[in-house]
Amino acid sequence: MKRTFSALIAIAVCLGQVGFSPATHAAEPAKAAASRTAEQILPASTVLYVEVTRPQDLFQHVLNHPLGKQLQSTPQYQAFVNSEEGKKVKNIVDYIEFISTGGSVHLAVDAKSFGAALLVKVDAAKQKGLEKRVVDFVEKSLADAGNDVKLEPNNYRGINTYRVDKGGFCTVGPWIVFINNRDFGKTLLDNLLDGSNAPLTANKEYTTAKKQVATGSSLPTVWAYGKISLIRSMGLMNAILKDKSDNIGLEFIAGGVLETLRHTPYVTASIDIKADALSVSLATPFDSKKIPSTRMFYFSSDRKGSASKELRPEGTLLTITTHRDAAGMFRAIDELFTENVAAEFTKGESQLSTFFGGRDFVDDILGNIRPQIQIIAARQKYTAVTPAIKYPAGAMVVRLKKADELTQAQFKSAFMSLMSIINLDGMNKGRSMLLLDIEKHNGANVYTSKYSVDPETTKKDAAEEHYNFSPTMAVYKDWIIVSSTNQLAKQLVDEAKKSSDELIKSNTRIQLDAKIGHQMLVDNREQLIANNQIEKGHSRTAAANEIDWLLAALKYVKGADIDLSFTDDTARLSATIKLAETK
Repeated sequence: MKRTFSALIAIAVCLGQVGFSPATHAAEPAKAAASRTAEQILPASTVLYVEVTRPQDLFQHVLNHPLGKQLQSTPQYQAFVNSEEGKKVKNIVDYIEFISTGGSVHLAVDAKSFGAALLVKVDAAKQKGLEKRVVDFVEKSLADAGNDVKLEPNNYRGINTYRVDKGGFCTVGPWIVFINNRDFGKTLLDNLLDGSNAPLTANKEYTTAKKQVATGSSLPTVWAYGKISLIRSMGLMNAILKDKSDNIGLEFIAGGVLETLRHTPYVTASIDIKADALSVSLATPFDSKKIPSTRMFYFSSDRKGSASKELRPEGTLLTITTHRDAAGMFRAIDELFTENVAAEFTKGESQLSTFFGGRDFVDDILGNIRPQIQIIAARQKYTAVTPAIKYPAGAMVVRLKKADELTQAQFKSAFMSLMSIINLDGMNKGRSMLLLDIEKHNGANVYTSKYSVDPETTKKDAAEEHYNFSPTMAVYKDWIIVSSTNQLAKQLVDEAKKSSDELIKSNTRIQLDAKIGHQMLVDNREQLIANNQIEKGHSRTAAANEIDWLLAALKYVKGADIDLSFTDDTARLSATIKLAETK
């Protein structure tokens, strides 16, 4: 906590050193400063720019939202704010809220001087006595940190500047300026007073980035621009931008994104806060011509990669729909992955081929699967046996390019072989046997299984965890559905029968229904309380209070969406948390 407090002081007080040389006195510096924007004050060589356009939204919609109030009601939060450290932090937050409400906050890093600056524009109603309030606040913050000093002003062109250790600050008209570099500080104040021949607005990358995040003339609550090409040239991204990957999962999930980061000149970020949603977005320029053939598995022929529209049966908790050509990735395994990873896959491929009657796993099996893949999780409904711990059902859905009888029979054979392996493993671990069966459902062949029930040993209302599973594979026309339960497999067959070949504009989309998630946590309330007692040593009452607080807080969250998309010129990753509307 002491480190956290020190960091807050460092941000609030300064980012570096002020040491201005004497120069010609500027007439009416406050009047000159009042007409400047942060973009006019900062130089074109700025490589990182962060702007909080509406600081009041951060406090109104975050701290004052019922979910924020719920968090503030916890014993842990109350204990912290009532501690000495907590009181200091609260004073800083309260001051920042007061000073920035109605204004704006800007953070910048300059490539030319390696300087950093924090600029705060204050609302007109709060400018009277601004310098004294800032000086008093800094002195008090330093005193709380054990450094009791009296700050004395230095004059630069009619402006009082203050040094604090290696940092410093000043106020000019509506602006509070914190800087960490003498040359950079001088540049900012000269630009603030005289204007600049090369302001940030002269940087074409910056102006393009700003247009990307704006909605008409409106900017999000927080937005940022970063010159990623500079970070790349400094070698700071070498760890993730390797020539060859050693992680198949990471490549499959993020290979296209990593390739984009290898070429893009800059990245933008935005955070938009409203009463009913919190949205975060990252975007970069995208040039599909720079995508090498080895990573085309991430994209389609239009070099965007379109996922299929989600199947959403009743009780759906989570859906993931994505475009990934698994066969394409593994065909390029020698170019994409390290020698060890490639060798391990080659070894595993031969073993997987045996499940499919000796057919080539990459070309004949994966190569016959369309690149659109779906993963679905849903709340279960229990009938004969109810497990003590209730898991969501899960399924993966794919479609075949060629759905002939031989291919369908080989998928059936592979599934049955897998069930036999699970049964052998279960025998060694004392689990019940999986009983295999074949059913017809709505035009689909359903290859199903369920665990046998011993009426003398199985507690039907608090059964073992494996009773959450009834592994099933359904084959409907060109659809292959592999599910953890018979129930979900049949639901997905019904949804598949009603669906079309419609594709969405997203490469990947993830959707979470928090209401279903809340219901599942309620289903498992007793188990959560028991786990809390074991892990934290709480009494049942204390454990129940903590779990019930969590359940109450989650009522304010409706869901979350994550979306990855590629257009002709932009790659964008966005996430939205949807909140319950408040009255």
